[in-house]
Amino acid sequence: MNISFYALPARRWLMAAAWLSLWITPTVAFASTTSSIPINDQQIRNLGIETIQLEIKAASASGRYPAQIVLPPHQEYRLGAPDNSLVQQVLVLENQPVNIGDPLLVISSQSLGELSLALIENHSRWKLAQQNLERDKELLNEGIIPSRRLEESKANERDARAALAQARSALAAAGVDDKGIEGLIQQGKASNTLTLRAPVAGTVTRLIAKPGWRNNDGLPLLHLVKREQLWVDVQIPAGQAGLWPAATLFQLADGTEAKLLNLSPITSAAQTRVLRGLIENPPAHLLPGSYQQALLPLAKDQAWDLPLSAIARRGAQAYVFVRTVNGFDAFPIEVVASGGQRALVSGALQAGAEIAAGSVVALKAAWLSHLDSKPESAAVENQSPETRLAEAH
Repeated sequence: MNISFYALPARRWLMAAAWLSLWITPTVAFASTTSSIPINDQQIRNLGIETIQLEIKAASASGRYPAQIVLPPHQEYRLGAPDNSLVQQVLVLENQPVNIGDPLLVISSQSLGELSLALIENHSRWKLAQQNLERDKELLNEGIIPSRRLEESKANERDARAALAQARSALAAAGVDDKGIEGLIQQGKASNTLTLRAPVAGTVTRLIAKPGWRNNDGLPLLHLVKREQLWVDVQIPAGQAGLWPAATLFQLADGTEAKLLNLSPITSAAQTRVLRGLIENPPAHLLPGSYQQALLPLAKDQAWDLPLSAIARRGAQAYVFVRTVNGFDAFPIEVVASGGQRALVSGALQAGAEIAAGSVVALKAAWLSHLDSKPESAAVENQSPETRLAEAH
């Protein structure tokens, strides 16, 4: 009997597959195992069953997972100013790139004058203490003064040095960089005006200050972002967390490469965990907060890369159908990981074996109808062909 399965509508095709599963029932008793499906070449062609050959070497696949670009905290700088400071000039615009040392803002503050005066005074005091210490060392060597006098000079020099360090720290906290501090020391003149300069090369992402704006709340005047590094947070199923060791290299969908840094120790309510990767020198189109797709390599010893269409399930157990001389055998496998239309599986498969990759639902319907040796076979056998095909889906 010749039946054109390709000419049938989808529902009638499923009925035809169920009919085929019943048609080959009498031959199952002679199969070597209960997982065998006797089927000849003509029936394979009629059902449109396609096969693929397992590669000789263990294969690898890439799983696609949702990811978000994150700015590392150490890549962001917030420039502030002393309380009650007045913004005199704004020298940059939002989203403007700047280099190290470029002027950003000009501010004035009475506290700046006090801090710069304290810096100059403490620097002068330290220089004098240093000179006294050197003189007392020479006098002690000549036997003119006692050693106690030298110890007092050392203590005075330490106190003056500590006071100078405190004055420098106060100016640094007010936004004065090292170059500005050294300029105040060299000029020896206190000033109420300060030019804030870029501490690193980056981009001005947020500009809060405006000319005439007075900072009374200690708010940052602008945000500066350095883009030498970015993080990418990838959401992965909690059960796959152990597949990727530290320093694993992976890619985003646009080809950008990242390196695995760490894995979150906590599983979310959605049963996912966050895998964090590092992107060095990211391209300009990758912006913090944007969403991407991460391609994580799926690899395991004795594992095979198969299309999802080749995998059939019976309960929680996954199977593939391996071509034999008389038809197909169902082999149990373990799905290690899956992504997109591919899956990485492990099991007792051999290189070069032919695996059914198309019309697998028809093979599963036939296979389920012939599991006579299983405890649940009686219930399966009593089911109608339509019910078996529904289970096959």
